[in-house]
Amino acid sequence: MAFQGFQRRAIISRSRVVALFVASLLTGCATFWEDPEAAARQRREDALILDERFRQVAGRIETLEMDNAALRRELEQQRRAADTAGASRVRALEEQIATLDRRLRESEAARERDRKEIIEVLSQRIADLMQSSGGAAARTGTAARRGSRSGWEHEVKPGESLSAIAAAYGVRVAAIVEANQLADAHRIRVGQKLFIPEP
Repeated sequence: MAFQGFQRRAIISRSRVVALFVASLLTGCATFWEDPEAAARQRREDALILDERFRQVAGRIETLEMDNAALRRELEQQRRAADTAGASRVRALEEQIATLDRRLRESEAARERDRKEIIEVLSQRIADLMQSSGGAAARTGTAARRGSRSGWEHEVKPGESLSAIAAAYGVRVAAIVEANQLADAHRIRVGQKLFIPEP
């Protein structure tokens, strides 16, 4: 009886082992039955594969770093070129502005010289005309007094300048300017009455 019980337990144990073996084969868990040498070989292969992948990734990283450094160098060169070009353009523009400014000043100076020359020529011609029409007759003003000074009162006519009027009366322009307290000898208007002091 005891032997039969023992036999029954052994059969049950054996069937359990077989069931566990079949179950492990079906689920893919064969580690229980795996050969240690094969497992070590598999680990070495896995380590070699990982090492190879690591080397590949490290190589890619190194390539990317080199590309990055090359791009940085190129960017710096482009910046320098842009700065140099910008500075050259600024210098060229400054030179153009300086040239235009110089030409403008020269033009204004020439125009001022021409204006003075024209005024002098016209004043001289008017004075000559007034003189040629006869000494006292050239003096178109009426006798007048201002304070203690005697002279003439002259009404400015179209085309007359202060220098022509001064020449007609035989006085200096500065005397007329001072007697009438004029701010500018070149700014007199038609119809303006001027006191012309006697010379």
